[in-house]
Amino acid sequence: MTIQSMEYIIALSKMLNFTKAAAAMRTTQPAFSRVISSAEEELGVVLFERSRRHVRLTPAGEAMIPQLERALKCYAEGLRQAKDVSVTYAGELKVGYIPDTINQDIRLLVERFSERNRQVKVSLFETHYYELQNQLLSEELDIVIYTSMQSTFPEELDYYPLFETPLCAIMHESHPLASCSSISPLELRDEPFIVLEHDATMSGSWSFVHLFASEYGFSPWIVCQTSMLSSALLQVSCNKGICIASQFAGHLAPENVKIIPISGSSNCIRYAIWRRNNQEPALRGFVYCVKSSFGNN
Repeated sequence: MTIQSMEYIIALSKMLNFTKAAAAMRTTQPAFSRVISSAEEELGVVLFERSRRHVRLTPAGEAMIPQLERALKCYAEGLRQAKDVSVTYAGELKVGYIPDTINQDIRLLVERFSERNRQVKVSLFETHYYELQNQLLSEELDIVIYTSMQSTFPEELDYYPLFETPLCAIMHESHPLASCSSISPLELRDEPFIVLEHDATMSGSWSFVHLFASEYGFSPWIVCQTSMLSSALLQVSCNKGICIASQFAGHLAPENVKIIPISGSSNCIRYAIWRRNNQEPALRGFVYCVKSSFGNN
């Protein structure tokens, strides 16, 4: 059965009028009717009951229509993906990232995209967490990739979750809890916290730690604030306190620091985020690369 046949059958199933359905498909009524009859003959079932006054779906037609709609949807998506793969782009793509998180996934995405789009200049911009969304909305950046506890974004932004990673307590190896396989939030209530000077949706920030602690009924004892995760981990390695961050911090942590998952807490999520109305042609190809690389995760 051809794509045209499926489209004609679906159009008739919605309108139940040969003349109107033929007009909607921009063909003549006799030509439209021949396509429907040929499809029924090919399938070996009658899809429509015809009379002078009415056109109705037969039970076979009612069973067939949802399958045809699904098949057309799969076809359209497959065609879109095939076009995305076949198209090459030119121009510049501006990718933002936070320097304090592990960015191997960004490197792999850039390499994969650049293999097929050598005419696109991919520029990487180091930025601060609290500036990311504003830089997207002001068109300074095309797409950003970072880890966050956030689950909602301004309606002007679109996003794709790449993968999740546990929220962890980071402590000196001599800490009494350092040998645990996991830690409950309440076990941290009397600990000295080292926090980041960032917004609440970033794990490890001053406001995030306060929100985390209040959820479990205690006030955090904050002993130090730093501007970068690397500085916070240095404080931890000197046994000045503990830090809360995503498991990614393990790639930056000194050897004498332990990373212990916090049981019962929300995971951090790695996101790719971009502006919905961004007209940069290369962005579509990069987003496709993101989704095809992490779609099974």
